[in-house]
Amino acid sequence: MVNGEAAALQEAQVILHKASIVTEARLLKSASVTGALRRYADENDIGLTVMGAYGHSRLRRLFIGSHTLEMLAESRQPLLMLR
Repeated sequence: MVNGEAAALQEAQVILHKASIVTEARLLKSASVTGALRRYADENDIGLTVMGAYGHSRLRRLFIGSHTLEMLAESRQPLLMLR
């Protein structure tokens, strides 16, 4: 799946570049999305994490979880959620 993820990351960078938005992208490999984001933010002195917040059903969240909710609970840096 890494190739698909790398392609999606590259596509996002192209879109942002066309909009004159400067980016620095990294593909983090980890069993825990939240853990990887927290570690990266800590190790790189990230001052703000921006995440999308999607309206999933409570039942889906109960069984699958929500990375955004986990980040809200565990992040040491400010978190900006966009919907």
